[in-house]
Amino acid sequence: MTYAKDFHAAVAAVLVKGTQKQTIMLINDSMNPPLWKFPGGGGENGETPYETAAREHEEETGIPLDPSKLILVTNLDVKADGKRIRNDHTKYFFITFVDSFDGLVRIGDDGERTGKFDLSEIDRMVDIHPTYYRFYQEAKKAGLL
Repeated sequence: MTYAKDFHAAVAAVLVKGTQKQTIMLINDSMNPPLWKFPGGGGENGETPYETAAREHEEETGIPLDPSKLILVTNLDVKADGKRIRNDHTKYFFITFVDSFDGLVRIGDDGERTGKFDLSEIDRMVDIHPTYYRFYQEAKKAGLL
């Protein structure tokens, strides 16, 4: 598969207990407070979006993920807005399912706070980043949540 040259990759890790999908991991971006989003960032050193999402998740939450277990939900082309985005790029959004959040850190490598939220809370959150809420809705529409 061919990926965009400039990209950002994010992943939602969902805690599964038995047959119940219970909790989702979000971070409070230190550069864009007070909004919550899914862990992610830009690609480095020839990484695929899958590798980037897994690396960023571990850096920001302390929890490693296997890139081969990530499910691509959607991608979104983003146009430069002049402030934080330096050029046009593509955002890739993944989801994965985990059986624990062992190793979770309170503060990520760039100062982001981590948080765990019941799936039932996400639709009521007023402080979730709109793009990441859209990704969450895409995962629901695809039957992944």
